[in-house]
Amino acid sequence: MTFREFASLLARPTPRRDPLSRCHSIDDLRERAKPFLPRGLFDFVEGGSGDETTLRRNRRALREFELVPQVLRKPSRLDTRTEIFGCASSLPFALGPTGVAPGLIRSGGELSVARAASAAGIPYTVSPFALETLERIASAATAPLWFQLYPFWDRGWCCELIGRARAAGYRALLLTVDSPVWTGRLRDLRNGFSNPPPRIRPRMLADCVRHPSWSWQFIRGNAPRLPQREGASGSAAFGWDDLAWVKDAWGGPVIVKGILSTADACEAVAAGAQGIVVSNHGGRGLNGVPAAIDVLPEVAAAVGGQIEVVFDSGIRSGADIVRALCSGAHACLVARAYLYGLAAGGQRGVELAIRLLADDFKRTLTLLGAQSSRDLDRTFVRRRYSKV
Repeated sequence: MTFREFASLLARPTPRRDPLSRCHSIDDLRERAKPFLPRGLFDFVEGGSGDETTLRRNRRALREFELVPQVLRKPSRLDTRTEIFGCASSLPFALGPTGVAPGLIRSGGELSVARAASAAGIPYTVSPFALETLERIASAATAPLWFQLYPFWDRGWCCELIGRARAAGYRALLLTVDSPVWTGRLRDLRNGFSNPPPRIRPRMLADCVRHPSWSWQFIRGNAPRLPQREGASGSAAFGWDDLAWVKDAWGGPVIVKGILSTADACEAVAAGAQGIVVSNHGGRGLNGVPAAIDVLPEVAAAVGGQIEVVFDSGIRSGADIVRALCSGAHACLVARAYLYGLAAGGQRGVELAIRLLADDFKRTLTLLGAQSSRDLDRTFVRRRYSKV
């Protein structure tokens, strides 16, 4: 090589490496998301209620379920397709509701999440606190959308939201019943967040200045709007018998989200729910309750296949999804996992989060000796009680 050729080589611009190429797990996406987000916003995504006992319990309990492979089963082609609440899904999980978080993390965040879910062929659950309108999110999606509703608000306002979601083509209604009041998340209080929606305080503004990449993408796009939702104020009385008016207003599948006991699961069946979500709100509801995975087997046994049982709270890998399916869930919801992806890389980051979960699910399924989620049962897991 001549000196001129060597000098020309040095003068060439070094290709910029895609930061997402270094993310090989949900934890990697979390580490990538952390420096991008202002501290208060990262804590809003990451945190739980109280001293976060339940938040930690969710992750620890999932790890306590050991996987038990069954070898030499001559597995054929993997089939990850399923149907969740009447909606076709390419994978046995959907994206759960995450309040205002997507719109605060990225400009047009809900639209990015909807497009990523559609690209993967899985449903996405939209929160009533979404910063984009229900109609605009629906226009961005080609896969099924579900709508989350808190039934403790003014009935007229709830019916208005139900009507809008139904008119926009949302396919199922997830009725979240475990949070009639704000649950006291200490990180948010210490960072100056109020809920819902969070208000931007002076301390947060200073934190935003220290995170120019996050701030700049809102300057280039649309700054997050935090509208006051008058209908969400107060706490209207709501009981199992009130499920009837929700079903009448909706006219489609109504799923009760936030079940942690066999008694409530049976009440949901009796009240005519088409499904339940075994969940402790990802550790953001009542602090000190059991890990959701710990109660999943008994709840699934109690309903006995009468309605669909979906699991959420603590999922960070495809193996976690396998653990839940082996323990009686028909499918899962994931939430924080895709928020980390959204912060790390926008729509591409959400697509990567879904792909990482999907790839790990397929790999785990193959190594277990199963061909589809329908093959999974309690024989593939074993509960290990550790002192950690």
